[in-house]
Amino acid sequence: TYNVDEGLELWHQCSNTSKKNVVRDLRSSDNSNLVLWELLTSKFQGLGLTDSMDDGREVASSFQIQFDIVSWENIPEETLISKGGLFLAATEDEVWKQQISKDQRAVLFKYFPEIVSELPWTGSVKLDLKNSYGVRHARSVVHIANKNEDVGSITCEFVHNETDAAVAVLRDGLMKNTTLQTVSIQRSGLTANGVKDIALLLRGNSKLGLMWLLANNFGDAGAIILADALSEGSDANTTMHRMMLGLNNVSNECRDKCIQKTNGRMVFIPDEHLQSLVD
Repeated sequence: TYNVDEGLELWHQCSNTSKKNVVRDLRSSDNSNLVLWELLTSKFQGLGLTDSMDDGREVASSFQIQFDIVSWENIPEETLISKGGLFLAATEDEVWKQQISKDQRAVLFKYFPEIVSELPWTGSVKLDLKNSYGVRHARSVVHIANKNEDVGSITCEFVHNETDAAVAVLRDGLMKNTTLQTVSIQRSGLTANGVKDIALLLRGNSKLGLMWLLANNFGDAGAIILADALSEGSDANTTMHRMMLGLNNVSNECRDKCIQKTNGRMVFIPDEHLQSLVD
């Protein structure tokens, strides 16, 4: 930690690299100890902890370096919340890939989304803490999906009063994504208005093959909007293989209509099979 004003003054006047890049390089295992020391102490190349401003003022009036050995498998959740950002800043990419569990990643993403989104992700990204994520997190979800070509699936659960706005962020950010194959938004209170942005995403992105929208509340109106996006107009999405639905307050009559319009690509799982999602 260091006792310094983190406003714009130091970084505009003295630094040639952004703090984000400095922290990234400090975390890298490719740099020598000499380079790491330069990143800590130089006002031109790093944090400037032992340097002075042009007017003679010290960059940091005081600083304390604390060395910890982090055993990720034994860290309690309260420690993840209070010190996770500090631990992540010193975590090498390989440690992130191999030692930090999916449950831990979901917690860390809740409290430190901007830091976590800069780390490498592959395969299936599961961010499913109930009522935990909002618009801020949606921006980081977009960054993860677009930055990591090996990410094929993303699952998110949003806070109900931010879901529709978060989905608008996903719509804009994922429209041109060509590597993401599956998107899941569940237990999020997605409304028919929010579904309109899902429909726009479907019409603009032909690479998505599977979507899960379980335990939302968009009703018949939302279901029809989705069915239209998969079947009507010159920009209809004809490449999505399946859209999985259930616990969405959709009537039996509407379900039958949607299944017919989409040639069975909209699949409605019986609500009684999904009660564990809402219990």
